[in-house]
Amino acid sequence: MKYAQPGDPLVSNRGKLVAATDRGPQDFSLTVPNLANFQPKTRRSGKELPAEPQTQTVVNAIMVYTLLGMSENEMAVHLGTSISDIEHVKSLPAFQETFELVFGELLSANSNSLQARLASYAGAAVENVMELANYKPKPKIETDEETGEVIQQEGDWKVPPIVVLKANQDVLDRSGLHQDVLFGKHSTDEGNTLQIEIVSEQENRTSINIKTRR
Repeated sequence: MKYAQPGDPLVSNRGKLVAATDRGPQDFSLTVPNLANFQPKTRRSGKELPAEPQTQTVVNAIMVYTLLGMSENEMAVHLGTSISDIEHVKSLPAFQETFELVFGELLSANSNSLQARLASYAGAAVENVMELANYKPKPKIETDEETGEVIQQEGDWKVPPIVVLKANQDVLDRSGLHQDVLFGKHSTDEGNTLQIEIVSEQENRTSINIKTRR
């Protein structure tokens, strides 16, 4: 039986379930995309940006300098303007709107990268689940030390039965055999209900419900 892959239920070769705290430190850092190959989620024209071209250019520059941690005094020197002008641009609605647009695109890019990373583990994850679902316990026989007679015989579960059960449930759910799919979320044993609506010439409607049992 293969070891569990990162992100999969981890069962050691001795059948021990390893808790998440035993796996060592987890890396939750954001995935940084290659800016040269960056593809934004939404394509925008210059007319769709928060400000007119000249103002938008200044907003973009000050926003990037702000994100890089540069002080307003240094921004003023680099851009050849005054600190009051920097403060004025930061107070514009376009400044916050531009940041929100950029922030949203970065979140979208990171989400796509994480999805691709998770998808790369999908094959190994399916293989692990199938191995757990097909696991068969080895026979375990206990005998009496004096007589040699068999006093107990049972399966030697290297993988706990609950893990095997959950693996089989996952296989059934992902194959389209979830109970909600087969029977519906609100299905009952009372049967189906046939509703007949009678409409008279005077547009008076009468509803009749007929219960039919399976």
